[in-house]
Amino acid sequence: MRFLTLTIFVLLPGCQLPGTLDSGRPALPRFEVKVHKPKNGHDLPREIRTTLAEDAVIFDVTDRFGIGSGTIRLAEGIWPAKVLVRYHLGGLEGVSATIGGKLLLDFRGDPRGALGVRMLDKKGRPLEGKYLLKKEGYYEARIPRAALAGDARELKLTWVDFYRR
Repeated sequence: MRFLTLTIFVLLPGCQLPGTLDSGRPALPRFEVKVHKPKNGHDLPREIRTTLAEDAVIFDVTDRFGIGSGTIRLAEGIWPAKVLVRYHLGGLEGVSATIGGKLLLDFRGDPRGALGVRMLDKKGRPLEGKYLLKKEGYYEARIPRAALAGDARELKLTWVDFYRR
């Protein structure tokens, strides 16, 4: 009997709810990212990189052609409190995000846009002007928390850069 009790106490901590860590916090989410191939067949580099932080996920978009799209699917876990998309482009004319069939549009010149796009330097400080051109930095869009509520599992992104390198 003692052996059975000891076995239960040793194994019980490992029998946690799925998706939680030892500290009781939810496990980090896992994402599947797909960058869509262009219809015109160019083979310029294009990617979306994922960086997880404690309460945020950052998707870094780079695209040498400048016009593109991609899909991010939440494969496991829940969306973090902050979901940011950083576009590393010379000049951003417009972006969109589609979540659960709802389209969110934003244009660089509209600070009240659905995604709140801002132009920031490489340290995350706001930059003046409309385009980065030779400045080091990125455009950052914040995906609204309300748009990701419920059973939202997929985020479709599109971007248009005015400037071709």
